[in-house]
Amino acid sequence: MHIANAVPGMVLAQDLFDDYGNLLLEKGITLTESYIERLKKLGIRALWIEDSTADALKIDAVSPQLRSKLAVYFRTLFNMKFNDIINANLRNRHFAGIAAAADTAITEVASHEENLINLKIRYPSTDEANHAINVCLLSLVTGIYLKLPRPVLRQLAMGALLHDIGKSAACGNQPDSHARQGYNLLLTAGQSHDICRIAAEHHEAYDGTGLPARLSGKSIHPLARLVAIANYYDNALRSTLTTDIARQEIIETMLSQGNTVFDLNLLRAFFHTIALYPVGSFVRLSTGQSGYVIKNHAQFPLRPLVRAIAGEQPVEINLLHKPAITITELIKE
Repeated sequence: MHIANAVPGMVLAQDLFDDYGNLLLEKGITLTESYIERLKKLGIRALWIEDSTADALKIDAVSPQLRSKLAVYFRTLFNMKFNDIINANLRNRHFAGIAAAADTAITEVASHEENLINLKIRYPSTDEANHAINVCLLSLVTGIYLKLPRPVLRQLAMGALLHDIGKSAACGNQPDSHARQGYNLLLTAGQSHDICRIAAEHHEAYDGTGLPARLSGKSIHPLARLVAIANYYDNALRSTLTTDIARQEIIETMLSQGNTVFDLNLLRAFFHTIALYPVGSFVRLSTGQSGYVIKNHAQFPLRPLVRAIAGEQPVEINLLHKPAITITELIKE
């Protein structure tokens, strides 16, 4: 939920951290006016709020415990200095922890292979740790749908988690060069060629207009092409926390850039498995009704099955079969 919609009395559904991994509020805390105002001043834009109906519908792609472990590993590594990252003892400990957690993520996501479109994959957040985890899971879901071998999925997961490591304290936050910085850091730290190339090439464009090397087409590493899609998508959804951009505009923009910015075949696979309105989302329809998304349809991310609130008896509306009805607002993800 956007923090602008938070009111006193709501209960926090997840521990809330700042960008440096410091715990701000614990899960289960009841929000007060002073808490909300303080969080706004700290730049917090989104919160997870308890909702028993939505929670009963959601299927997490990975367990909350694993997501928390990944976040701790990532925040620790992201805030380390360069000399610490290339120090063999520290490096091996942190990268081994991330690799083990990433491998567990593959197992957990793959256990839902027949129901990927209805998984709860991303957490709305503006911090770098959650962005990295979101990009990792978005990439993994598509990779599993494409039936990539497990060793390739391991490289994909690690590369996606570390794609923005060039923005870390190790290199300084230099947006124009973070892809090159990330490549150099990971190479120095002994990571695989595939992982290094994901960091280096996730801002390249399929038509050769990207950065930093202006690679094009198949000369861009295939895993980097997939992470580029997941990265753009998550960043676009992050922007909806602070702008009025409609979610359907994100899909329309990305599909219009198939074979220019993005690999069209990978883009189609991505939207076959990713739901724009995840199960459990509370939405408003063009009819004026509001309700919960209870099921998504592969290849039709804008046309879920919605359980609309209508008096004492909810009404199920399948937007796939009701083309005149659309979602006009995401009230709560």
